[in-house]
Amino acid sequence: MLPSHFHFGVGTSSYQVEGAPHEGGKLPSIWDVYSHVPGHIKNGDTGDVAVDFYHRYKEDIALAKELGVDTFRFSLAWTRLVKEDGSVNLEGVAFYRSVLEEIHRQDLRPVITLYHWDLPQYLEDRGGWKERSILDAYLNYVSIVKEHLLDLCTDFLTFNEPQCFLYLGYQNLGHAPGKVYTFDEMMRAAHNVLMCHFKAQKLLKEGHPEVTVGFVNTMNGVIPENDDPQLWKAIQENFFKTPKGTKDFYTQSIYMDPLYLHHYPKEVEDYLREHNILEPGDLDLIKEGKDDTVYLNLYTSNHCYLDEKGQYHSERRPTKEKQGYLDWLIQEPETLYYTPKLIQERYHLPIVISENGDAVEDTLTPDGHVHDPRRSSYLLSYLHEMERAIDDGVDIRGYFYWSLCDNLEWSEGFGPRFGLIYIDYKNNLRRIKKDSFFDYHKFIRENR
Repeated sequence: MLPSHFHFGVGTSSYQVEGAPHEGGKLPSIWDVYSHVPGHIKNGDTGDVAVDFYHRYKEDIALAKELGVDTFRFSLAWTRLVKEDGSVNLEGVAFYRSVLEEIHRQDLRPVITLYHWDLPQYLEDRGGWKERSILDAYLNYVSIVKEHLLDLCTDFLTFNEPQCFLYLGYQNLGHAPGKVYTFDEMMRAAHNVLMCHFKAQKLLKEGHPEVTVGFVNTMNGVIPENDDPQLWKAIQENFFKTPKGTKDFYTQSIYMDPLYLHHYPKEVEDYLREHNILEPGDLDLIKEGKDDTVYLNLYTSNHCYLDEKGQYHSERRPTKEKQGYLDWLIQEPETLYYTPKLIQERYHLPIVISENGDAVEDTLTPDGHVHDPRRSSYLLSYLHEMERAIDDGVDIRGYFYWSLCDNLEWSEGFGPRFGLIYIDYKNNLRRIKKDSFFDYHKFIRENR
């Protein structure tokens, strides 16, 4: 049995599920623009309709309730809430208030992700994340959220996976906006994201100490080849390396050390000083940060070992059999044992698994069912490894499956299906519960 305070949840994100790109005063995001350039998204897919959460949110939230989770994580579209001149779009406010009210009606706890990759295109045109002016725009957005939604939600995540949206989007690796930043621009962007987080955290908690404000990290986890203490020491040293080039922006220390140790790694701070990126008060803001939980999106791991010369190696080990729809997503259940252990040893804070899931090429049977044994195997094996970590003293307090339903998987289009609920794209977006839906439901029920 898991601890009584443990939370089970599911997640969605605005661009991947909402659709309705021109309704309710919504403005274009970078993904609205990027997806309409031929060749950017497989099969020419876009989020114009997605799974129509904008019109069917009541149905989807009711399905989450039926699943048995207690927490519903979703993201706001910045472009629905803020007009280009910075003023509030009350139609967008009304939509999200309706969503939150429905979550409460279903007796679920809402967790809002403030930024899940869909930057307003007008802000990208002004320079995007590398420009310090992004802080004012983000804080204005957050102030609108606080004024209009705080009475319905007190749990926020400022950013989802900067390791992805900066690295993939600004090294032209298939994500919006498809630009290439220099190393200096990447450092500026990462610092600006962190400053946005700390300022937003301070703003949201001001006058509301009950509010929680977190930051979602992602990574390839670690699985040691053996229990050699020297290998574990090498993992600790290499996993938290500091960036030396643009390809290293999928690293952890540049984001996680400021969040949970309240300072940058020395090499990073030195770079920020030498290149005049730091502004007065920035480091004080980091020292005053209030992050008390580490949020981790974990899907797969690298295998780590020392060779005969004692040199450290970390590599993916794909099997000969096709694992699933996405080549990078190899089923490695021990990801949820070793990686939380590694993170807790460094930061000594509670952990929430904010995303974990599998993409499978699901098919609908003639009698209207979806049998997905691989996803069920993935889900249950990872949950059992998470239980093992908890039994060994790792303080994990929640698990969110990604995702509630199939959706637009960014540049991969609608091919990869992560959902516990099948979306019948050919038949009015009909929702069909997969076998894994019932397996997760059973696991939750057995661990209440």
